Amino acid sequence: RVRWMGSSGCLVRSNLEAFVSTPDDLSSRTNRGGLREQITPGRVGIRCVHCARRPPPPKERVRCAASYPRSIRLIYQSVRNWQRHHFWGCPAIPMEVKEEYGRAKKGGIGGKGGGGGGGAEKQKRSGNESSRYWERSCRRMGLVDT
Repeated sequence: RVRWMGSSGCLVRSNLEAFVSTPDDLSSRTNRGGLREQITPGRVGIRCVHCARRPPPPKERVRCAASYPRSIRLIYQSVRNWQRHHFWGCPAIPMEVKEEYGRAKKGGIGGKGGGGGGGAEKQKRSGNESSRYWERSCRRMGLVDT
C-alpha cells in the first residue's frame, strides 16, 4: 500500500486497469457521459476491471466504465470520475468490494479516517499527492503523451 494513500485509494487502484483500445472496445462505447471526441484503436485508456471481464448488457451499463484521458496529467480526474459516477452503480462490481470500499472510506480497514483535524487543507494536500501519484505511475508504466 502507498504510505499516504488510504485503503480506499488502494482499493480503487485495484479495480481499474490501463488498456489499449481495440475496435471492439470502441464499438461498445455509449453516449452516457458525453462522447466528445473520436477515439481510434490503439489509444490507451483506463477502465473498470469488472466491466472488462463481464460486460453488463447495454441497458445496464453505467457511465465512466472506460475513459480515454487526453494526457497522463488527466488520469487522476478520470479516476475520480470513475469513483463518483461508476463505482456504486456498476452491476459487475461485487457487493463485497463495494462494502470493503465503504468501510475503507470510513477508516474501518486501514483507511485515513479518524479525525485528527486538518479539514480542507488535508484534503487539498491529499488531492495533490494523489494526482502526482497517478501521473508518476503512468510514467513508470511507460505511458507518454502523444
